[in-house]
Amino acid sequence: IGFVIGPCLNAGGRLQTAKLALALLLCEDGEEADRLAMELKELNDQRKDMTKQGTEEAIAQVEQCYRDDKVLVAYLPSCHESLAGIIAGRLREQYQKPAFVLTDGEGCVKGSGRSIEQYHPIRYFGMKGDSRFRAIWIVMTAPMNTEMIATMPIEFSPRLSVSARMRLP
Repeated sequence: IGFVIGPCLNAGGRLQTAKLALALLLCEDGEEADRLAMELKELNDQRKDMTKQGTEEAIAQVEQCYRDDKVLVAYLPSCHESLAGIIAGRLREQYQKPAFVLTDGEGCVKGSGRSIEQYHPIRYFGMKGDSRFRAIWIVMTAPMNTEMIATMPIEFSPRLSVSARMRLP
């Protein structure tokens, strides 16, 4: 369930609407259930392709510009915002550094970050209440996972790196 059915059910909510997964789970008609399952599988395949492409773009940015930074920030303007956290997690895994992926939202830049045990961006990085960034931080399921909204991605990376240099080896 966790590695096959779960991602398919989740893909509908990421890319379209979670109502597709709910409809499948409540469906009593076999043909309709097959149709919904195929639609969710296709969405999951699309999500995988989009995630792979976004991860490749983020890695290229890191390799070109940010490899030596203590905190990695990739700006992927066309990336679907629901994939930013997955891609940030892939960067964190590959480089063993905190990573943020920023993408264009409605009138602002949205992003998601994944950190490492030694660095907690909410605790150490004073964006909260900084009107230049209009940042909103929400602690998610674990203290190392954050979601944020910022309006100035170009200033975001240097400020994170300064903060991290003081706290990471």
